[in-house]
Amino acid sequence: MTIIDTHLHLVYQDRFSYPWLDGVPAINKEWTVESYFAEAEKLGIEAALHMEVDVAEKDIEGETRFVTRLHPKVIGAIAACRPEKPDFPSWLEIAASIGGVKG
Repeated sequence: MTIIDTHLHLVYQDRFSYPWLDGVPAINKEWTVESYFAEAEKLGIEAALHMEVDVAEKDIEGETRFVTRLHPKVIGAIAACRPEKPDFPSWLEIAASIGGVKG
């Protein structure tokens, strides 16, 4: 049986801004794909879908592009979005063009 984690959060503070983490010091740290799979593989997890981590709005597209190319075992992304924004339809077009994001 293949086990896929469908809710993987990764934090790369050297690349992206996570304003909400300032108020949560217990988890305000890096969490990389290498550290994740070092733990997950012991449990039989073979792949994962990245779940957006509520990066700053300016980083949404960058986070999505980054995680979809990060590691062969990250097989897709649940991308962040702002449906309340006027440019939401154009973001859907962009997101759908990124490999690993299903439109």
